[in-house]
Amino acid sequence: MTTPSTDELTTSHIPALATLCALGWHFLPATECLEQRGSESGALLRPDLIEHLSRHRFPHRGAEYPLSTNSIDFIMRTLSAPPLQDGLLTANQRVYEWLTLGITVTEFVDGKKLSITVPLINWHDVTANRFVV
Repeated sequence: MTTPSTDELTTSHIPALATLCALGWHFLPATECLEQRGSESGALLRPDLIEHLSRHRFPHRGAEYPLSTNSIDFIMRTLSAPPLQDGLLTANQRVYEWLTLGITVTEFVDGKKLSITVPLINWHDVTANRFVV
């Protein structure tokens, strides 16, 4: 009698990967993932996120405007270093809120200061998101 394999890679990782890929998620090899993250401790796929934020437009008085470099940098810094001084639970809740509600940045258009909430996930058109595994 052959004993089935019970190692974690065979029983959970590979089936989960296959399921996510079948659902349309993009597979990112470990070497490319590490390169985009910058280090093993990095959590963000920085080039993907910067590209996403660079495509974002916000409306003001009938026109569409791109995010400024300052706003993109602010969002990247904010997501890269959540506030851990209040504890992990609070930091986790803050990151959850950023992911679900967006991050508010300050933009200047025609000399006017605007507060813009930038969504990190497109909840209206889920196909506009890029899911990576």
